[in-house]
Amino acid sequence: MASLFESLRHGDERGLHAAIETMAARMTSWAKGELRKRGINARSDLQPESLVQSVMAGGFERILRNAKDPEHFEATIRLALKHKLIDRLKRGGAMGPVRAFADFREEAENAMAALPTNGPRFEADLDAHKEFAKFDRFHRALTGADGLDATQWKILEDHLVHERSLGDIANDLGIQREAAKQRYATIRRRALALVHGHIARGLSTIAKMVAQKAFLDRADLDAISGATGLSEADVVFTLADEIVPAIVAQYGTAGAQVVAGLLGSRHAA
Repeated sequence: MASLFESLRHGDERGLHAAIETMAARMTSWAKGELRKRGINARSDLQPESLVQSVMAGGFERILRNAKDPEHFEATIRLALKHKLIDRLKRGGAMGPVRAFADFREEAENAMAALPTNGPRFEADLDAHKEFAKFDRFHRALTGADGLDATQWKILEDHLVHERSLGDIANDLGIQREAAKQRYATIRRRALALVHGHIARGLSTIAKMVAQKAFLDRADLDAISGATGLSEADVVFTLADEIVPAIVAQYGTAGAQVVAGLLGSRHAA
């Protein structure tokens, strides 16, 4: 990929043409893999070549220009192909109704916000034992070595699991509300860093970049897009398709809801 990446960026006209053809062939192979992985039979609007052409026409130059290295370039191209496929599936194919970006933004917000609230609640078809085990894993991840102390965990649990206000928590601690807010801000930064360190190892290169901006920098959608070179829709897809499932897999629905509260602003009052 390194030599192909160099040819795409700096090759002469003849070399560039050959590099584009080679890249298109690779992208077609990757697109076929995505279709096979999902058990999808190719149809007129889901042909691998059609997906590749859309990515080449719609964002290839931007991805190439913003890529930090060959590995970043390949990961971003693969992600763009995956998301082009998902988008066509969601909107009924290439000729389906165009979805407003507000739909994507809502999906990203709902991916975390729609998780269960008030601690470990389980639907009838969920294994409660496994869910409690995952929540215990979440507790241990946040309170282990270099983690939150007992008081910090109780503040976090009271605020995000039991939905107590910081004002009430301040009264319990015998401190001013502003002091409680400052303590919570410190707890949130530390907790998000711990969660990031726990889940990042299993993420793809692109998802790691998005997670770093979201968890460590608490960047908004526009800032994450600018820092990673991804479109805002691709950032949303990465959150909804990879990062959120990784959190749920590690911590269960209850632990993931706490993470949602740490990332969100609705619990800051």
